[in-house]
Amino acid sequence: MTRPKNNIPKKRERPKKSVRKMNSLRRGFDQILKKSKDSSEITPLPLILVASYLNRLHFKEIINSRVRWAKDKWKFSPGVLAQLMIIATFIPSNKKIALSRIGDAYSGMDLEVLAGEPIDPKELTDDLFAPMLDRIKEAGCKNIFSTIALTVRTIFNLAPDYTLHSDTSSHILYGDYEQSECTSDPSCILPTYGHSKDKRNDLKQIMTGMVTDGDGLVRFCQVLDGNTADCEYNPFVFG
Repeated sequence: MTRPKNNIPKKRERPKKSVRKMNSLRRGFDQILKKSKDSSEITPLPLILVASYLNRLHFKEIINSRVRWAKDKWKFSPGVLAQLMIIATFIPSNKKIALSRIGDAYSGMDLEVLAGEPIDPKELTDDLFAPMLDRIKEAGCKNIFSTIALTVRTIFNLAPDYTLHSDTSSHILYGDYEQSECTSDPSCILPTYGHSKDKRNDLKQIMTGMVTDGDGLVRFCQVLDGNTADCEYNPFVFG
């Protein structure tokens, strides 16, 4: 007696859309490896991957279009400096990289692969990064951040996700940070003592609060006073 055909378990097929997306990611990764073949010996591959994703998000173009700057007065565009600052956080290191040491951290690397133009790491001084940070603050960090987050969803074709989560993180600071510096400006962030998630109750801190969706994409982020508690921040965000 033959077995009915309709009882034969069928092989589960992967959705065509998922296959196309996976093949697209593989092709993109192969292109990254091909472009970085000559530089991978001196430039860590993880940094090249981070740079490739920032390029896909048009990160430099967004920064350059949002901040105030003049091409004839800036050695490197604020977009290039911002991209190098972000990539620097992924450089293998046992400690955080100071603003004045970013050039040293990039020593020996091919910055044309990471930033899109030839740059001597010795030229990367805090005198370049400090004005860039000031201009980004002037343009509005929240607005720039929201634009980049929205670009992530559109570039990678992510489906809408309306699940939201909020949380805060503490960031320890070294220095006195006198409170008198903030008394005249109500928008000034107050570095002070609080519940340190880094277990450093001996140091002042600031907080960052953020809201992420179900995909883990940060939709909203802001800097807070050092003594801001979760029980204060969550009602502020969700009303």
